[in-house]
Amino acid sequence: MIPRIPSTSPVLFTIVAIAFATSGCSGVNKLAEHDYEGKTMAVTAPLAPRPEIFTDDPADDEDAPRRGNRLMRTLAAVAEVASEVAEAFTAADAQAKLDSAAVLVDVSAMVADGMKDEAIRYLNVVGTGDANAADYVLEVNIEKHGIYSGSNYDQRLEYRLEAKPVLMDNRTGEVIWRRTVKQDYPFTEGSTSRTLARTGNAIALSELTVDELALVLESMASDAARDIARKLSDDIRDAKK
Repeated sequence: MIPRIPSTSPVLFTIVAIAFATSGCSGVNKLAEHDYEGKTMAVTAPLAPRPEIFTDDPADDEDAPRRGNRLMRTLAAVAEVASEVAEAFTAADAQAKLDSAAVLVDVSAMVADGMKDEAIRYLNVVGTGDANAADYVLEVNIEKHGIYSGSNYDQRLEYRLEAKPVLMDNRTGEVIWRRTVKQDYPFTEGSTSRTLARTGNAIALSELTVDELALVLESMASDAARDIARKLSDDIRDAKK
């Protein structure tokens, strides 16, 4: 069970966290400066924010108003407004279902739990569920996540995640490791479930059920946990060079 630690806890210091991208000023790697053997580490996961529906903004065409006669321009304008209204309703419906799915799936806890065993093994520490008493705390901060879809919710369905995992010395508050992670996970035929594969075949995002969206969150959280743990492993190796 991943413990929930309030952001105002005096013991822990929350530090703000596609392929992986690292901000030059926010990354910290002091992993080689500590001896972890025999020390304890807890993994915590502040509650993730509400998942969002991300869409492309339509490209502005400055020449469009000048093309064609007045009737054609008027019809085009009416069609564009109608399309925007329909898309707004579709987005609202999809967002409502995604909100319901998020109640069923604790994404931040799943990511933290999924990388806990590997992080403990990589650092050679003893895992503990007592975040107050642990020597080190690995805090998995999910800053933004949700589903990206292309035009009309029928193309390029992807799960988008932005996170900042942070390893801290629980006694001094020193940040030992911090990595900014931004990752897109496309729904492809290689996904772990047939449901996710099906969403890649021009199915409307708004047609997915709450249970299907919950499955999306579960599967992608599992993938994110594996990728963040791999990044920690790479940084441990780099720190020892």
